[in-house]
Amino acid sequence: MNKNGYTAYKRAEIQSSSPEQLIPLLYRELLRQLAQGRAHIANGAFEEKADAFSKANAILLELMGSLDVKAGGELGQQLASLYRYFLAELEAVSRTLDLGRLDSLVDLIQPLEEAWRHAAEELASQQAGV
Repeated sequence: MNKNGYTAYKRAEIQSSSPEQLIPLLYRELLRQLAQGRAHIANGAFEEKADAFSKANAILLELMGSLDVKAGGELGQQLASLYRYFLAELEAVSRTLDLGRLDSLVDLIQPLEEAWRHAAEELASQQAGV
């Protein structure tokens, strides 16, 4: 799929998603951008790495902005702390090109993506009456 086609596809996916589906979408795209950044580092494509990491940074900021720390209580505060840590690690990886550190970051994010995806699926099945 070419870049314009992918952009149109992602826009349609986001616009047609329910609010509870958006967080897993953001996590999936975050992981995709980190994987692309990793590949670009390995290939020495540093401008492309910067673009992928810039998108990953924007997604992390969006996730932080979506938090309602007051309503979320301790969990919201913990997620905010995690997102700040992820942002710091992403900046460090971008600067040092440390693939091991990037892999560790991905290893921390993947279980969160899975948890949000399962929660969204559970909510969808409850709303469907299944």
